Amino acid sequence: WSTDEGIIISNRQSLNPTVGAAGTYYLEVIHVISGCLSVDSVEVNIIPDVISDADIEVLNPICQGEANGMINIGSISGGVPPYEVSLNGGPFADQRIFEPLSPGTYRIIIRDANGCKIERSYTIEEGNTIEISIDTDIDYIELGESILLEGSTSIPNDQIQDILWTPEDAVDCPDCLTTMGTPYESTRFNLLVTDINGCQADADVE
Repeated sequence: WSTDEGIIISNRQSLNPTVGAAGTYYLEVIHVISGCLSVDSVEVNIIPDVISDADIEVLNPICQGEANGMINIGSISGGVPPYEVSLNGGPFADQRIFEPLSPGTYRIIIRDANGCKIERSYTIEEGNTIEISIDTDIDYIELGESILLEGSTSIPNDQIQDILWTPEDAVDCPDCLTTMGTPYESTRFNLLVTDINGCQADADVE
């Protein structure tokens, strides 16, 4: 291969050279037996408008253990429409929203009408985690006696939507983190906490 105004980066003596600039490239082929020479040329042009960026929004699942994450591809800068998108090596399609998605890393490839591509990787994190614990100061009480049940949670009070102790008729305040329990038989107390996003966690003590 040879060129006057172009740039040959590598593989000059192969059928598939790598070039780095626009221009005319000439291929000379010589028959090793007859010595006949054949010459052909190809014009390489630079595509003026390629994809430069994309506005991509990543939404994590609301609660831990859920698989309702989302990747939303908004505006695309540069390139020639129409655009197609591939998720994790899947087929290209005219799709901008991918859901529901589990936590993990996702590879997005956007391709325009000229076949030019950009690739981005995004991570969907786990949803909100609520940790619940119950502390009691004694392990055993007589029938009809009361015990202090102290619940605690990893989220601030202004993030708590609902509190529920069950059985409700065995506690003084079913919707308080700290309450007095008065069981009349062997009882397992359950504390269920719901945050403002609807995420829930519970703990038991017997």
